[in-house]
Formats: sequence, structure tokens, C-alpha cells
Amino acid sequence: MCWSPLAGGMLTGKYDPVAGPQETSRVGLRKEIDFPRYWNESSFRLIAKVVDTAREIGRTPSQLALAWLLHDQRVATVILGCRTPDQLQEGLIAGDWDIEQETRDQLSQHVPFARGYPDEWIAGTWKNIAGQEEFAPFRIPLDFGKP
Repeated sequence: MCWSPLAGGMLTGKYDPVAGPQETSRVGLRKEIDFPRYWNESSFRLIAKVVDTAREIGRTPSQLALAWLLHDQRVATVILGCRTPDQLQEGLIAGDWDIEQETRDQLSQHVPFARGYPDEWIAGTWKNIAGQEEFAPFRIPLDFGKP
């Protein structure tokens, strides 16, 4: 099950890497979390490829990104974070058409292998919140019979 399948709206193509996000946008409100994860050169190369490919096949970038994910055999479902009925309708369309294998392959070539969550979250976000917990994490020491 995939959470944030549009990467906080990044895969819609609505964010300008130079101008940055509006302060009231999802990414703007969550800079400490989303910038380390999504705001990088690699992400914007992929976003440009999604936007260009969507235009070529007559779909929106979000429809293409969702269809690409939904046609991955490892994915059972996605969680859409829609704010409007139009966004929901656009997202639902993605499950009703088959993305060509060639298109999936072209997009996949732009994505380097990443260990993913939770490793990326720990590396990019943990430092922003560490030490602010309500209580310290509880860990049971394991000695496995060692003296």
C-alpha cells in the first residue's frame, strides 16, 4: 500500500524548483519533512519526465504517476490525499486505463534504486525531530546469553 503516491503533490508538476513552493502549499507547510525527501535534482528530473510523458500520451501528470504505480505488481493500492472532488476524479481515472509497458520502462529508467521508507525518512527527517519526543524510545537490551 503506497502512501503519498504523488510525493506531496510533487509528481503533479506544480512546483517550480527555482521559485520554491508557496508557503501555504502542502510541501511549503511541511518543508522539514518533504524537502529532504523530495526537493532535489533527482526528483525534479523524474518530475520533468512524468510531465513530458503525460503530455505526449494525453494524460495529466498525476494520472500518469498513479497509473505507473498501480501497474507495479508490488503495489496493491494507493492512498490518495485529495483536497477536492476534481482531484479525486482525476486520481480514479488512473486505475481505469493500462499504461503501456514501454512508458513504464521509460519512467523507471529515471528512478535510481533507493532503499525507501523508513531508511530515507530516518536519514532525511529524523534529525529534524530527534530530541523533541514526548518520551525517550524504550529499547530492551538483548544479550542473547552473553556474559
